[in-house]
Amino acid sequence: MSTKLPSGLVRLLTGLALCGVSVALMVRADLGHASWNVLHQGLADRTGLPMVRPPQLSNLDHLTGPVHRPARTGGD
Repeated sequence: MSTKLPSGLVRLLTGLALCGVSVALMVRADLGHASWNVLHQGLADRTGLPMVRPPQLSNLDHLTGPVHRPARTGGD
């Protein structure tokens, strides 16, 4: 069995890492935030969590949400 990651997954993870670095640089430079980062910064300030946790929790909700919420059927 090969332990090699598919090239698409490598590109995805590289892109996500670069996005994370760019957000961290913007926060450190005090340049302001993109719209979702404003929400994440507010949650981090209110809860005392580090800045990286609210986006991780939000993304986890986006990934697992369809599993926990049944799909809507038409007609309502």
